[in-house]
Amino acid sequence: CECGKGANCTYEQSGWFSAKKTCICPNGYLANGEKCIAVSTSTSLRTSTLPSSTTTHFKDMSTPSTNSDSTIRTTKTFPPSTRDCDCGKYARDCTLSYWGKVCDCMTGYTPIGGICEAIESSTPSSTTDIFPSSTATTRITTPECDCGKYSTDCKISFYGNRKICYCMNGYTPINGWCEAMETSSVPTTDNSTATAVKPELTTLACDCGKYSKGCRISWWRTKVCDCMNGYTQNDGICAECDCGKYSKGCRNSWFGKVCNCFPGYTQVNGTCAKCYCGKNAKSCTLKGGVKKCACKKGYSERLGICSATCLLPGDCSNGTVCTKAEGGKSFCECPPNFRGKMCEISILCEKLESICQAMGAVCVLKDSNAYCGCPRGKKMNFKLGLCEGNSQLGGVVGGIFTMNCDEGYTGSRCEEKVKSKTSNSLLWPIIFLSFFIFICIMQFGMLCLLCGKRK
Repeated sequence: CECGKGANCTYEQSGWFSAKKTCICPNGYLANGEKCIAVSTSTSLRTSTLPSSTTTHFKDMSTPSTNSDSTIRTTKTFPPSTRDCDCGKYARDCTLSYWGKVCDCMTGYTPIGGICEAIESSTPSSTTDIFPSSTATTRITTPECDCGKYSTDCKISFYGNRKICYCMNGYTPINGWCEAMETSSVPTTDNSTATAVKPELTTLACDCGKYSKGCRISWWRTKVCDCMNGYTQNDGICAECDCGKYSKGCRNSWFGKVCNCFPGYTQVNGTCAKCYCGKNAKSCTLKGGVKKCACKKGYSERLGICSATCLLPGDCSNGTVCTKAEGGKSFCECPPNFRGKMCEISILCEKLESICQAMGAVCVLKDSNAYCGCPRGKKMNFKLGLCEGNSQLGGVVGGIFTMNCDEGYTGSRCEEKVKSKTSNSLLWPIIFLSFFIFICIMQFGMLCLLCGKRK
């Protein structure tokens, strides 16, 4: 943004999606297009030497004068396609933009119909009274811009088609007038007291209720409430909207409260409740206390978590196997009692690991069972719960850890007591031997009988 030596350059919004360049030139210079150009000055009106067919005059505010006839004026020129840029004697500056003339008025004046007009109850008595007194009222009295007796200022919009009201405390602009926004006693000019009645909430009165921190009227003539924590605007007032400690935010819609919950939580009965379906889930909902997971492509709900699905054994990796589950879906899962990225963690031993290490033993798996086995050269003292001393341990045989137990005990951990032998254990051998002797005697008797007959 460059306007020349000694000039100030700014950009002002000139439309919804555009801005205009404004040059504020030093004494002896005038804005011509996008540059400040030197001009000649005198006590009389003179024309600039710049090539143009149109002249525009503005008042030089560098030295206020008490005589209106001696007001210093300079001449600013524009191309023939533009029109005069004159905002009147109460203008600080006048510029031409794409949208037309833009007037920068002195304090106490506002642009009305392209001319800076007074915005106080009376016009200045002379050209020297160009700055209004601090005690003077600034209420609008001109027909073009009047917001009522409770206004502090009135301006015409940039496009000149709308009045903008600035109201006293306790009042808000409603339909172009400053109206009371709550019940209060308002002093009047005749020392009497006027009671301002609070309008109904169906009006544009700027009252958002007891849970509001502030209220304003937007450019679109709608009420905007600044509500306390745990409350949000609903039907023009601040209403309760608290979704609990697991919520990032809350808003009221036509359909009721809408909670913005943290990941892993979802809205249930107006609060954020835990609802986690794993990192491969798109969403999680709770309806009637039942969790429902919406999973990404290639995943499906399995035991409340979105797990990878498979069609063939080769679809699985890291030690998992393709296992068919309920619902006809197949999932990549570890073998029973194993978990981990490579299915390397034994779930059974995971529970016993700390116990085994405390007694100097190691966890041993056998037939889907886990137990603590002492290392070679030691045996388990079950009374102390420690591996100690020398023992006759067989170690690992055929992938199975074996243990030689003390007399009277057996089992993989020597936990079973051997049952004592009774006298009944000798009965069967005696019976078998007696029967064998009986058969032999019978055969011998029959042999003797046959031999006697032959003789």
